[in-house]
Amino acid sequence: MKIPLSKIDIEQSVQVRAAIHGETVDRYAEHLQTPRAVPLPPIVVFGPDSRGMYFLSEGWHRYEAHKKAKRDGILATVKEGGWKEALEHALGSNAAHGLPRTNKDKRRVVELALMHWPTWSDQLIADKCLVSRDLVGDIRRERQPVVKPQVDKTPTSQNEGLTKTDPPTRVVLGKDGGMFPLLHRFF
Repeated sequence: MKIPLSKIDIEQSVQVRAAIHGETVDRYAEHLQTPRAVPLPPIVVFGPDSRGMYFLSEGWHRYEAHKKAKRDGILATVKEGGWKEALEHALGSNAAHGLPRTNKDKRRVVELALMHWPTWSDQLIADKCLVSRDLVGDIRRERQPVVKPQVDKTPTSQNEGLTKTDPPTRVVLGKDGGMFPLLHRFF
């Protein structure tokens, strides 16, 4: 299906790559200008929403190339769903095709998954993002601040004069920015 570029809500769509690669956009745009060129694969969008807009999930470099080549429309595979479904689909984009993902790209998709689905297990996030479970666990631990142990210097009959420390409490950052105790072990 060909959809107008103006119907793709870029402001609300989430770019899962760390950055757009300008050389790739230039190469794709040049390809689009070539007479009788084989069309680029369709982008993947979700929608339309109540405004008739689509959320770009896969194909940001192709989208940017079409803009640069001053095209009005682009071939797209339209899937049912909204913004969150588009983001979930995008997590594993380009793992097997297109411009290879950088380590920064892999890190960004894991961070996005942890931000929007904090209760997902490390293995589920690894499966969705097509990265290793170890990478997810490492990033989750980096993102979870550890509260320093509280020191209770009050002597008790058992520890007369000794310092008692409580184990550190792990917390996660919720979607609303609030900090919540991590009640279950996810890794």
